[in-house]
Amino acid sequence: MIVNITALTLSGRITSRFLKIDAVILYDPEIAGADEISARYLYIRDSFQDYMRQLGESDLEGSAGLARLKSELLRRARAVSGSDAPREILIADMVIQ
Repeated sequence: MIVNITALTLSGRITSRFLKIDAVILYDPEIAGADEISARYLYIRDSFQDYMRQLGESDLEGSAGLARLKSELLRRARAVSGSDAPREILIADMVIQ
């Protein structure tokens, strides 16, 4: 998934950056509603993109930024799937360019 994010330069100018992320949703198949994750994949992805388009580069700095990102994506996956089956978001690759 690739989204456009904003960043500030040293001179205070706002610039555009691209965020490329490869994320995986781990879920518990025993929990009711787990089958909805595959069926609602496109909606989950859309929800992720909506959130990530609102981010600035400073929102992703450090381990706290990564933890916030994973937490928000997990919250959105649970909301869209309508269950607590999603257990964790794993980020395989993340590039800000």
